[in-house]
Amino acid sequence: MAGVQQSPTLRVSISPESERIAPGEKAVFSVTIVNLGQQAQSQEIEVLGLPGAWFSVDFDSSRLAFEGEQRTASLVVSVPPDGEPGSYPFRVEVLAGEDSSVAEASLEVVAEGAAGDAGTSSPPAAAPREAPPVISLSPALVVWRGEGQNMERLTLSVGNPGDADAVYAVQVTGLDQAWYNLAPVLRVPAGQILETEMRLQPPATARQGDYPFRVTVAAERRPEVASTASGWLSISKRQGAAAPAPAPTPERVVFTPPPQTEPLPELSLAPRTTFRFGPADVSENAILTIQNRGKVAERYQLSVSGIPEDWIGFATSEVRLEPGASTQVPLRITPRTGADWPAGDYEFRVRAAPVASPGLYAEVGGLISISGVASFDARLAPVQAEGGTATYTLTAVNTGDLPLSLTLEAADPEKMCRFKYDPPRDLSPGQQAVVRLKAGARRNGIIGSRETFDFRVRVLPSGQPPSAAKLLDARFVHKPLLGYRSLFLVFFAALIVGLVALVLKFASPVVADAATWIGCQLDGSYRLSADSLSIRKPECGGRQRADDLLDWQRSRPASRVAPGVGFPVPAALPPSPKMTPWGEAT
Repeated sequence: MAGVQQSPTLRVSISPESERIAPGEKAVFSVTIVNLGQQAQSQEIEVLGLPGAWFSVDFDSSRLAFEGEQRTASLVVSVPPDGEPGSYPFRVEVLAGEDSSVAEASLEVVAEGAAGDAGTSSPPAAAPREAPPVISLSPALVVWRGEGQNMERLTLSVGNPGDADAVYAVQVTGLDQAWYNLAPVLRVPAGQILETEMRLQPPATARQGDYPFRVTVAAERRPEVASTASGWLSISKRQGAAAPAPAPTPERVVFTPPPQTEPLPELSLAPRTTFRFGPADVSENAILTIQNRGKVAERYQLSVSGIPEDWIGFATSEVRLEPGASTQVPLRITPRTGADWPAGDYEFRVRAAPVASPGLYAEVGGLISISGVASFDARLAPVQAEGGTATYTLTAVNTGDLPLSLTLEAADPEKMCRFKYDPPRDLSPGQQAVVRLKAGARRNGIIGSRETFDFRVRVLPSGQPPSAAKLLDARFVHKPLLGYRSLFLVFFAALIVGLVALVLKFASPVVADAATWIGCQLDGSYRLSADSLSIRKPECGGRQRADDLLDWQRSRPASRVAPGVGFPVPAALPPSPKMTPWGEAT
């Protein structure tokens, strides 16, 4: 059954196109997808026409398919024991952006025992079914541009989905046998994938044109259990034809280099050219084989391009080979993701260049596919802060292999806090972000007692399950501007000031101020003798001192007037009085 819709940039085929099984059995279909576009594609597979519980598709839709790449998916159909017999036509649709291609196939479910022998009392035991291999050819498109070009190498991947080791016969149709070199028989362990190399090198007499071809891999004793991968060889010009020289112009002279006579070295990478790394994989080992096809001894310098140089380590960076000799150089592939090199697919090329003629180099390509893991670390500081508001610092670091987008949530159980923060920026692997988080309280911030609130910050990567979140606990002690104790002290001080003001206001008018009044109480009067009058200071309510002394003189019988003095003075002045603490003169 042929495909009903094929996009110019996407080709889809399914093998086998029909299958016949009984309820309780399985059928395996191989879906081949070829990217015919000019750029990488993100591909997805949809199956229409089969019950959803009957089938499963083994296909990595997260990996990009590069230009000319061919990929293979396994469609496993498991009919339940109570499945209804009948014919089930179905469609396999492959989506690549806005483009889509469709292939059709059919599944026939026959009644159990319908194929059995009617003359026997019980049907014979069904022979174990052998699933067709899962194959892919990469790259699917090869362009050949001349005899001086080195041979093209394709990678044929053969997967054995069965439960036992299998021997497969390999056949190529559409190409002359002298144009390619491919192992005719492959042995693949159960559940394993074997990658082998197919070499293409058309002869000089090959005509210019397009040569589609097919590689068929079938079980050795069951040719009907087979899978097919398609390829395309395009010869852009006849072998050995010299390129026409451009016409000279007065402004510049075009120099046409002489044709290359020294053959290029031959390179190959084993055991495969695609290296996949999961979260637990650290490194892979490979072997680079170099052959000197020239007639003189050469020293070859080895280098890598397309990826960081420290991702691939050579056992030696320079080798010397005699004419026709070859050697093997071990490689160790250790990718290290970072901000500039996150998880994904990276094509690389290993070059062997002669030291004497660096322009006559040869290259072999490969692919490193890294399945990244999203992980991060987060810290919150300080753990406890107090005040009317508090500021916390959240630091998030991307410790994984994939770009990371984080979301923040802050909350307290009592719903008494309010939080303010900016969303963190997206993080590349190895980068970190710092977020300022401010916490406040939903209560009076001027008068009140201190109160403690525990809250939690939840940091979750976008698109990840809740279990991937990190929970950070912290404490906020809200402290209003005035506490109850401070308020009491302020009130008490105001009360004292008010009492003093009342005393000053209602005291005797003679008292000018509080300081004078207090001084009069401490030292307000004294007497010259026990029976004499008291003398007070004018500021404390007394008269002038001279008047007090005159009254005292007149009260004394024995007195005399001092010569030259206009008023009498005592005949004998008493000794200076000594004041008691109570103001009494002794």
